[in-house]
Amino acid sequence: MRDRRAPREIASHGYTHRRLFDRTPRELAAGIAASIELIGELTVSAPRGHRAPAFAIRRQGARAFELIADHGLRYDSSLHDSPRLPERIRPAAPGPHRVELSAGRCLWELPFAVGRLGAWSIPLGDGADWHLLPGRVVRGGLAGAARCGPQAIYAHPYECGPRRTRVLELLRALVVLMS
Repeated sequence: MRDRRAPREIASHGYTHRRLFDRTPRELAAGIAASIELIGELTVSAPRGHRAPAFAIRRQGARAFELIADHGLRYDSSLHDSPRLPERIRPAAPGPHRVELSAGRCLWELPFAVGRLGAWSIPLGDGADWHLLPGRVVRGGLAGAARCGPQAIYAHPYECGPRRTRVLELLRALVVLMS
C-alpha cells in the first residue's frame, strides 16, 4: 500500500515483533492477520507486503512464505544475506525474485540491501547498520546494490529520535537517491 504523502510502501512487520520460527503456524497466521487488520484500520487500505522481524525467514522458517501468501500478501522482504544471520537461506538473490509456492502460487521476494566487497556481504538495509558505517559507504553501497533492482531499506522509529539525527540525514539522502 502506498502512503498518500510519499511514494513509499507501507508493509506488515508482524503484530508482536516475535521471530517467526519461535511461533507455531497458528500463532504466525494470527499475527499476520492482526497486523493486516491494524494497518488497514490506520491507513484505510491493506498492505501488500511483509517483512519478518529479525529477518526470521531462515531455512527452518521457510513455511512462512505459504502463510504470508495465504493472507493475500503479494511480496515479502525478509531474506537478508548478512553474515550475522545463522541459518539464512542462501544464496540470497541480489534483486527481486519469485518464490514458488504450492498450487502454482508465488510470492515476490524483495531482498534487503546488501553491499558487496569482494566475497564479503555488507548489510546496508537498516538504521542500525547506518550507525556503524560512514555515510558515503552506505550511500555508495546502496547505489551499487540498486543496480540489481529495487532494494528494501528500513528504520525503526526509535532509530530516528532526537539523538539519532545521522539516521534521519541518511534516510533523506536515500530518498533522493532512490527517487
